Amino acid sequence: MAQVSNIDTLYASVLVDNYASVAKSLCEDLQARLESRFVTRSKAPEYISLGGVSFQCVQGVYSWSYGLKCHDFTIYLANLQNQANINYPLYVEFRQEYLWQEGYENAWLKFISFLEKKCGFRYNTSKISRADLACHTDLPILKEDYLRYLHYDPRCEIVRTGSVPEETEESIMETWGRGETFTGIRVGRGKPLMARIYDKTEEIKIHGKEWFRTIWEQHGLDLKKKISNIEFEIKRDWFRVFGVETVEDLFESLGAIWFFLTKNYLSFRYPDNDRRSRRTICEWWAEIRTATFDFDGSLLSRKKSVELNIYKAISGAMGYITSYAAAIGRPQVDRALMLELLRELDRMAVNREISMSERIKEKQARKLLPVDLDRIFDEWNLHPGVTGR
Repeated sequence: MAQVSNIDTLYASVLVDNYASVAKSLCEDLQARLESRFVTRSKAPEYISLGGVSFQCVQGVYSWSYGLKCHDFTIYLANLQNQANINYPLYVEFRQEYLWQEGYENAWLKFISFLEKKCGFRYNTSKISRADLACHTDLPILKEDYLRYLHYDPRCEIVRTGSVPEETEESIMETWGRGETFTGIRVGRGKPLMARIYDKTEEIKIHGKEWFRTIWEQHGLDLKKKISNIEFEIKRDWFRVFGVETVEDLFESLGAIWFFLTKNYLSFRYPDNDRRSRRTICEWWAEIRTATFDFDGSLLSRKKSVELNIYKAISGAMGYITSYAAAIGRPQVDRALMLELLRELDRMAVNREISMSERIKEKQARKLLPVDLDRIFDEWNLHPGVTGR
């Protein structure tokens, strides 16, 4: 049995000491854009460059008025006129792909470095909002007959209190699947704690996260088997009772939190005692409890993700170009057609606020790894005469 563990979701608010002075012009720009979009009812995406990275302007959340989304994370900013939010004027949501390809600690440190060195903010502290702890394993844990061994204690949802009565498994467990195939379970209410166990192999097929396979292979998981994900979704209220306030606190407490959750909150136990809490933990679950959160990212997986994006771009471009040729009545895609299409693209780019070359430079600011197109074509069967996947 092999496994790899990481923080799968991370949301946090961020305190910086000089928000008002640094963010003043940025907030004024975002507010003007917001008001303009409201007046014109425009739905066209808008982009802004911050710290050398291209961000898409998106809607704010909760009390944060403005949102900026890039490939790795979305950062939300408070309106300077709303004094109630100035204590924690920034809120960040990391993308799953970023956390897995960089590792949770590297991802956080790079984000703080971006705030300080690229944007000019002085980082003070953070406040954890939500984190999902995940363990991927090739252990055949998703067997329906295992469910009768499930042990769940709802009292752990509000840590160290005995105010919640013990319930039966049926009242708090939900199963789901695709057609006749059983693919996962959800346990708990989710306010502020919930567990999920599901078929990760099936999920990446649906959502196109094939770069996960590179990580699994690097950590010795058997790709011929179904990979399961054991995941705990934890909200701020639970963290606060557990004594975890900041993102840094979370990183230091990961081992203790995982041990607590896999022993006291959710476990699989043989029915060898009348009292569930005294039953023997199944040996395969005991292995899950040994998961260590020392994952530090995968450069190879990030490169694989870039290659997959290139493959998708090539496939998408083929579809658009053939549609264009059909629409204007051309029988084939040839050099003349491509030159004509390039002229049309240049003409369209003239009317854009940001030129195509500027958009390309902003995307390249992410410093993507160099790729070998011939190898991509070989791997994805894109050479002439070969049918693509």
